Amino acid sequence: MAYGQRQQPQGSLNWQQKPYGYQVVKSLSKSWESAVLPVAAFSVTAIEETNFMVRIPLTYPYKAFRILRYYESIFSLLCVALVSCRLRLTLGLVNSPEQPEKLPKIYSQVLVLRISKEAEHPSKPSSLFSLVEANLQEDPNYEALSYTWGETTYYDGFTYHWDSGPPRTYPIEIHGSGLLQITTNLNEFLQHLAQSAPNGTSTRRIWADQICINQKDIKERNSQVAIMKEIYQSAWRTLIWLGNQDADVLAVLNLLHAVATPEFNHDQELSGTLLRDLQQRVKTVLYSESGLDENSCNGYIKSLINTFNKPWFSRAWIVQEAALSVFPIILLGSEEIDFRLLHYLLVVVAKIESGASGSLGLRSSQLLRSRGAQTVRHVERCRRKAISRSQNSHSFLEILRRLAFSMDATDSRDQVYAFLAFQDPRGEQIVPDYSLDTSAAYTMISASIARSTKSLSIFGLIRGSKYPGLLPSWAIDWRLNKSTQGTPFDIDGKDNFDACKGYLYKPMNASSQLSKVLPVRGKIIGQVAVVSSVAHEPQQQVPQAWRLEEVVESLVLGSRSQGTQFPLPSSDSELMKRVLAVLMAQDMRGFTSDTQRENSLDKMLRAYHNYERVVKKDTTLEDASELGELVQRLARRILLCVKKRVFCSRDGLIGLGPQHISENDFICILHGSRVPCILRKQCYGWKVIGQCFYERWMYGELVDWKEEGDPFDLI
Repeated sequence: MAYGQRQQPQGSLNWQQKPYGYQVVKSLSKSWESAVLPVAAFSVTAIEETNFMVRIPLTYPYKAFRILRYYESIFSLLCVALVSCRLRLTLGLVNSPEQPEKLPKIYSQVLVLRISKEAEHPSKPSSLFSLVEANLQEDPNYEALSYTWGETTYYDGFTYHWDSGPPRTYPIEIHGSGLLQITTNLNEFLQHLAQSAPNGTSTRRIWADQICINQKDIKERNSQVAIMKEIYQSAWRTLIWLGNQDADVLAVLNLLHAVATPEFNHDQELSGTLLRDLQQRVKTVLYSESGLDENSCNGYIKSLINTFNKPWFSRAWIVQEAALSVFPIILLGSEEIDFRLLHYLLVVVAKIESGASGSLGLRSSQLLRSRGAQTVRHVERCRRKAISRSQNSHSFLEILRRLAFSMDATDSRDQVYAFLAFQDPRGEQIVPDYSLDTSAAYTMISASIARSTKSLSIFGLIRGSKYPGLLPSWAIDWRLNKSTQGTPFDIDGKDNFDACKGYLYKPMNASSQLSKVLPVRGKIIGQVAVVSSVAHEPQQQVPQAWRLEEVVESLVLGSRSQGTQFPLPSSDSELMKRVLAVLMAQDMRGFTSDTQRENSLDKMLRAYHNYERVVKKDTTLEDASELGELVQRLARRILLCVKKRVFCSRDGLIGLGPQHISENDFICILHGSRVPCILRKQCYGWKVIGQCFYERWMYGELVDWKEEGDPFDLI
């Protein structure tokens, strides 16, 4: 039995339904009284043997209603005379992105699995496979499958390791099509369906990409991947196959049953009485075997960790498959569990963990940091965005930043293609094209994102390339692991930086999407003179991550060794405070006076020097409460400096730039980038090193040129 009930997707009006007769027009006219529809016209556009198409773009609701009433008798006569004709109503809406004129028909192959099982031999069922062509939107009586394509070699207790070679395959015979080779995980799923089928003959309609898409036909693959969103939204439910049953299933089921209350509603926020009730129920399960024995709890948590570390949770494609599904179901042993219960369980375990101690607290923290737990949270976030229709071009870029670098895909192009369902439907659409190699695809994707966002925010994700020379410097290599990434300065606009003074990125020509040259405009505002030798790496403690004293010493020594003439602060203390502000990407614009600025920086520097004492809650420390708040501010900014270096310009201004920054690189304001960029002059153009934080230039006060700016050819 599945926990939770099926709900229709919100706002999923099926424009492809073919209603019959005037009753449809009459019923629709009632709702049009409150509609706001522009442009007036009434025309019969086509009368065919099988389709009578009426196009009614309407000026005002009342006129529309009067028109429909006036033609009531006409429609009635037509419905009598044209019994075999169908009436298709098409609304021609102008400036209405929320209601497209007509959705495309979603045609695809569907696997029909016919299982025969004799009561005398239940362990030896026979399966007959066939493929049928179907319009999945008009006939949604099918189940979509979410599974793992690749092959893993072993599990080290923390993660599964992928086999770099070709996956093992198993043949199945498709009636009328011959033998088809499928991978291990899919083969195990089909065997599970056959074994769990009731006695007698039963039929299942399954959509699985490996079978229903001809993977060798590039044209078909492109067209089917482009409608993957609609395929999973139209299925009446999605089956999530984690793999064959193992020893951890029973423990996980016990915990999921604890949060599967009769009043379960996946749209309800967990708080108050409901959260306390579920917390108590989960605790009862955790301590059920041995009273208050912590080892029993650790056994349950370990089973959860092993389950959340399964390969399925690391696949790039599963985010849209689970987030966009009407009813996502996890197959655990012989039971079917609503996937959204996993998010409930994680919220409850996090609440329990906050009050736990000892090994239980450590185990719970390990669970919440697991890849599977992070994936579930991302899926829930994407699901809510899809329901609220809050996607835009910048939120799509944020999804890519969070997920594309950390999820796995057998095909490198799928590091991005797997998330195209979350694009802003009102903007330029990236269309999957498997005829392009990985470098060409990444180039096309980066250029498309820049055009659709009218910005260069994507430059915040530049960290070089896994294969240097194959990609232009401004294109993002999505194959890089997330561990090589630092947090961009302004990927989502939270800091309200506006270095380009609101100037947008405007494509300067109609060059091909595959061009490796990106023309932009802007101005050079400085040149790098000294770069710190300290490359900041991920650390949990702020002092170890920022290494403030070493950075200051490196800048001073660098300036002396070069004999350059630029105005560094006269005292190390002043330089240290300015470097601290830069490491936090903290601009001084918010201070009303120099005195307020100095007092604030003095307090931040004191919090930095007393960081460990504050963390250890040293009661002898003066102003411990205020310093505690400042330490939390420092900790929240710790990821900003990862993979970056502090630098000083020839104007004496301090900045924080990419780790590959070099002396004599140029600091530029590029139109469309809310933070300054570091460029390096090349023979035929400019190489993009990345974005940077730069004193005094973060909010556009010093931008005094017109929007045209100077041209830069980025290569």
